[in-house]
Amino acid sequence: MFLTELLSKSPKLRTAKKLTARARKCTGTEAEQLFEQAYQAYGEVIQGYPLLVDALYHWGFALYHHAQKYRGARAEALYRDASAKFEFCLLANPSHLGAAIDWGATLMAWARERRATPNDALYEQARQQFERANAIQKASASYNLACLHALRGEFDACRAMLEQARNHGSLPDLDVMLEDDDLAMARRQAWFEAFLQSLTPLAAASVPDNRTGPEEATQSSGDNALAASYDTLPTSTTSYVVYTTTTDTGGMSGDNATTQTAD
Repeated sequence: MFLTELLSKSPKLRTAKKLTARARKCTGTEAEQLFEQAYQAYGEVIQGYPLLVDALYHWGFALYHHAQKYRGARAEALYRDASAKFEFCLLANPSHLGAAIDWGATLMAWARERRATPNDALYEQARQQFERANAIQKASASYNLACLHALRGEFDACRAMLEQARNHGSLPDLDVMLEDDDLAMARRQAWFEAFLQSLTPLAAASVPDNRTGPEEATQSSGDNALAASYDTLPTSTTSYVVYTTTTDTGGMSGDNATTQTAD
């Protein structure tokens, strides 16, 4: 009976994921309606089976992207809900890599929405989730940790995480690293250009000179640079490695890792 009932609910899960995908491409009232329909479908999937991991993960994933369409209290409420879904998912399956990474990404986005300082508790919780992800699969969240270390001015640690991500093939595309607001201060470090040159020959050949002159450096460094990254969060190119799925049951795999940017 359990298996029959579970299988009967899988079409609802597929429908919920499709609704989420459609909602992410829409704006305004249409997006709101699609997200609400997706949440209702996710709720139907887990009704009676609250530890159904896949539904919880994708529910949190939808909430995370929904939050990026708002500002202020509405965004924070959605980030809070997404965090709860990822936490519940990890309680059910402590080895769920996607939930660990996306929970960390959610916490960082939530911290930016609050314009929190880099040492805020939300950033610290994000660090813990990224380290959890790395424990599940080595270097899977090393780029995310590099971004967090860069925000905190911990440039040696940032470099170490970038090198770890490079060595394990988990870096995002080059243009993402060159535009990522979180890495803004790291890009000004003497070692960053050498790091970019250490990538594949094709990528290294396309690396521009990111060094700034004295006047430009003065205008784009220190507290002002951090404040700018917080102010531009909703439209920034800050990215995180998150996981998408290709199977009907949402089986998550590192082979399906993609880089997502803020809408």
